[in-house]
Parts: sequence; structure tokens; C-alpha cells
Amino acid sequence: MAITIKDVAREAGVSIATVSHVINGTRYVKPELTEKVLQAIRNTNYQVKADKKPGTARLGEKSVIAVIIPNVEGSLFTKIITCITQLCESRGYSVSIYLTFDDAASEKRILENLVGSRQTAGIIIAPCGLDSKYYQKIRQRNMPLVCIERTVSDHSISCVVADSKSIIRKGTQTLLNSGHKKIGILMSDREISTVNEQLTGFLDAMYDAGVHCDDSNIVKMNLYNNKDCERAIISHYEDFKPTAYIACGNQITLILISTLQKLAVDIPSQLSVIGFSDESWCHLFGTPLTTFSHDCHRMAENALRLLFNQIDGKTEIEEVHILSLLEIRKSVKMIGKGPYGETTVSPDNLDLTPAEVKELQKHKYRVGVSFHYGNTSWAAMHEKGLRYILSRCGVNIVSVTDSNFDPNLQAIQLESLRMQGVDAIVAIPVDDTATSNKFRQLSKETKLIFISNVPDGMSKGDYYSLVSTNERENGRNGAILLGEHFKKEDKVVVGFIVHGSKFLGTYLRDMIAEQTIREEYPNITIVESEPFYQIENTYEVAKKMILAHPEIKGLYVSWEGPALGAIRAIRELNRCDIKIVTFDLDYEIAGILANEDIILGLSAQKAYDQGVAAGQATAKALLNQRGYEYIGISPCIVERQNLLSAWREVMHENAPDELAKILKNELSKK
Repeated sequence: MAITIKDVAREAGVSIATVSHVINGTRYVKPELTEKVLQAIRNTNYQVKADKKPGTARLGEKSVIAVIIPNVEGSLFTKIITCITQLCESRGYSVSIYLTFDDAASEKRILENLVGSRQTAGIIIAPCGLDSKYYQKIRQRNMPLVCIERTVSDHSISCVVADSKSIIRKGTQTLLNSGHKKIGILMSDREISTVNEQLTGFLDAMYDAGVHCDDSNIVKMNLYNNKDCERAIISHYEDFKPTAYIACGNQITLILISTLQKLAVDIPSQLSVIGFSDESWCHLFGTPLTTFSHDCHRMAENALRLLFNQIDGKTEIEEVHILSLLEIRKSVKMIGKGPYGETTVSPDNLDLTPAEVKELQKHKYRVGVSFHYGNTSWAAMHEKGLRYILSRCGVNIVSVTDSNFDPNLQAIQLESLRMQGVDAIVAIPVDDTATSNKFRQLSKETKLIFISNVPDGMSKGDYYSLVSTNERENGRNGAILLGEHFKKEDKVVVGFIVHGSKFLGTYLRDMIAEQTIREEYPNITIVESEPFYQIENTYEVAKKMILAHPEIKGLYVSWEGPALGAIRAIRELNRCDIKIVTFDLDYEIAGILANEDIILGLSAQKAYDQGVAAGQATAKALLNQRGYEYIGISPCIVERQNLLSAWREVMHENAPDELAKILKNELSKK
């Protein structure tokens, strides 16, 4: 009569379910019970019905891969376990998972039980500590052992780890390049290799940048007490007053975000954040989080390769470092500085009190506006914002001029405003050098408020305010749009078409964009950076560049007007595979973004908001109030998926119906 599973259960003195779990590896069973079941199978000569083919579950001795990890609080170890399980199943091994909660005594008990079990084929472990002595004893008992994500101090055990030092260094450099100096790093208080590597990467980046750094930058926390972590973050944020945090772990990232929400701290306007491990919700957060991400599949694959090598009798010690990625999203703010290093004043600090408005209304002040180029939505939105504020204050805009990028014409127009005896002039200089003498003359006779840039040779006392988009952030946004699109491709070639005139705003934007590409996207080569001096010339510049370098995959263009010329060249050459990144939003460029794949996205100045801020700064100047030397406004990233909401944010009105219809049709096709 055939032996059944019921007979095995009776022989072992356990339930039928326990026998089933041991045979199929469907649930953890204590080693002593597992041994009883296996002995019962041998005693009864029970024959397991299984096809003898690759992937069939192994039974009995050396059939289980044990994975020992600290916890499953975040996604990192959960993802690693999932990958290990899938890979083991393809080779017929079962997987048993053990949690230590970073307790050395628990870890030791688990290891002793596993080494004593005949089922254990090998062990993958994220060790609790750095001391290798105990782990070496496990290896000396001929138990295959590989460390994952963490390693021991003397590197005497084969391991697979993420490149924690280099990726944290890169994240810190990203914050430093964005203008941050007061950076806090939130870490586990455990003495483990990962923490040591992370801290080294952070300190190296800070010291290399010449930025002061000491223990006050560092917050170490007990991750098994969330309340303590929250209190530590609140205390550090209030005392240290950082502009940015790096959160070194999934759980730390969650606790940080939760704590900041309780403190009503906005990301990134009040605090920039780089999180960890690319949790699946990171891009869905109110402000999509910039994160470090691990290649969990490669980590699992290499850990098993090393383990199976040991199972096969190979004894070489190998250490594998797996490249991590920095996923750039929108949680890092670029800190702007004025032309003389002034700290940025937020537009929120410009609100006029009822008393100030009443005082302005009494004097009936007169203001002139001098645009460098007026035939754009950008200029129209600036003027609209200016008029909104100044009309409320009883201030009359007597003239709005357009010099069409001609510095000589602007000088003539400025003289006309001077002769009208205006109380203040709001101006966008055409050329920082060619117009400087005229503006210096005017500074002795009237109050000056600049938009975008300050002419050469002017000191801080010569003007009241500079209102500008954060051009560092603007340029970085453009570079990130281009870099992230091509990040997973090798040897990508792009071209830059930049503004040739000496104009601080576009010069800074173009410089930061080029610097970001060169420093943060090593797979991308800028094959040529060619200037244009007149908007209509960009067609020829783009055409010549593409013909000279047919391998070009992407183009950076300083703003949307010149970008239209580059798009005309791309279409004429039948090279619609080339992708463009540019700046500023109007109807024509929005239509192309909605309807075609040529434009990856753009970084848009908030022209209306800048006009409002310029109006408020003018009002403060008319009241003889200083202290608003540099007013910075963050730009808005515009892509196809957020085009309609971005239009509302930039234009302060709903997108035209025709644009919404085009976008709806394109998205429905996809």
C-alpha cells in the first residue's frame, strides 16, 4: 500500500499541513519540526510526486536559501526578497525569510538554527554589525554565506552592496550645485557599513566644495522608535535651520515627509529634500520627490551568483558594488542670489499694507516702463501684473516702450521717460554694457527697478530692486528635462543654441544648464554650443549645427522665440527625432508641446507673478523703502502631462479651449 502524506505526518508527530509546508516550502517551519518531517520521509520511504525538470522544488537536505534581514519597514529589503525568491524558484530552491530587527542576539540564534538545519543550502544576510569574527565562524562550518546591502569591516565575507558612498556624494553635490550650504543628513544610528559609507560620501562632497560641515549637520536616529525620530527631526530643523535634507533610508524619508507636513513646511519652497530608495509613491507625492534608487534585481542576482559559487565549492571572496541612480524630480529648489550675492527676498514679503496703499494714493506718482522686447506674451503678462498692483495704489503708468533688442533705441526711449519727469522707471536692459551709462545717469534722478538683470557698473545703492526668475533654477530645470529623457541611453550627443548678447539672465541660465549636463549626465556630450544674436538667426544656426553633427539627438535653446526657428529647421531637414528643451510659455510653443513630440518640455518664467512683484517693489521704492534688492521667483516646469495646470499657474487663466482640445486628442491617442 502506498505511503501517503498522512502517514508521514503520523510518523513525525505533526499535522498534515506542516508536512505540506516542509515539502513545498510554502511557509516557515521551525528547524526542529522540519528535521522531524524529513526524518519521517526517510523512515517511511515516502515518494514526493514532482516532475524532475529544472525549476522543480528541491526536497530534503540543502533545499532552502535563508535570507536574514533587519526589517521590512521600507521597500528596499522587500524588493530584494522578492527578486531572490523569484530567482531561487527558477532553480528549485525554497526561500525562508528571517528578521533580526538589528538585534545581534536574535541574529546569532537564527544563524545557529540555520547552520544546524540540514535543509539550509546557503545564507544571504544583511549583518547587524561590522565585526566579521562570528560570520567567519559560520563560513568555517562550510555554510555558504553572502552579505547583501551591508558588509563587515574587514571585507572577509563575499558581499553585494549598493555604492552608498558615491550616490550620497552625488546627491550632496546636487544640493550644493543648487546653491544649498546648510544641508542636514538624516541617518540610522546603527554602526553598520552602509551608514559609514553614506556619511563618508556626504562629508567628502561638503569638504570638496569648501562648505563648512560638522556634527551639527548630522542627525542619527533610532529607526525602531518613530516618535524619537520625529522629535529629532523637529529639534534639528528648528535649531540648525537647514535649507535641505538628505534622508538616508526609506523609513527615514517617510518619517521626514510626515514630520514636515505636521510642521506645515512646504517642499521645496521652504525646504529641499532628497529621499531614498525610490519608493513607488515618490512621483505621486504633492511635490514629486528626488530620490536615490537601487537596482534590487541586480543586487539579488549577484548575491545568488556568489552564494551558488560557494555551494559549488568555490572559495574566492568577491565584493560587488551595484550602481545606484539619482532620480531627479521636483523636490530640490535652486537657491538664487542677487548680482551682489544678496539673499533672495520672497514675493510673499512684498505685500502692501492698507496704510502704505493709502499713502501712495495721496501722491499720484507717475512711472515709466522700458521693455527690451515687447511683442511677446511674456512682456504682456509682465505689464498686466504691473498695472494690477500700481493701479490699486493710484500710480499712473505714463508710457510703456519696446526697444526691440536695440540698446541705442532703448537709450533714446529712457531719455524720453526722464524728460517726462517720472518718479520711477521699471526696466529690462537690452544689453548690460551698452545701456549702463544711461542707467547710471538715470539713477541720480529717479528710482530704478530692474527686471531680469542689472546693467554693468551699477552699485547696490543705484537701484532699489531687481526682480527676476531664479535663472539658476531655470537653467537647471532645462538641463534636467534634457538629461532625464536621455539618462538611460549611451553616448548621447546634444547641441546648445544660446543667447550671444551680454544679458545676465540668459547668460546665467545657459551657463547653469551646460554645467548641469556636463557634471550630472556623463552619458551626454555637448558637441557644440553656438550663439545667436538675433531671434531670426536661430533657424540658420540650428540647420548648420544639425547638418554638421547629424548624430545630434537633442537641442537646448535659450527661450521659446528662438526655439521656433530651431523647430522650423528640424522640420525642414526631416529630423523630428531631435528633441528640444526651451524656456517660457506662449500659445504657439504650447500648441507644439501638446500636438507633437519635438519639445520635451520647458521651464517657464511666471511673467505675471514677476510683474506683480515688480509693481510691489516699485511701490516700496516710491515709499523710499529699501531691503528688497533681489526678489527671486521660481520658474515652472511644463511638460505635456501638466500643460493645462501649468498654463493656469503661469498665465493666471485657463488654457484656450483649442489648446485643451488638442491636448485631449493627443493624450487619448496615447
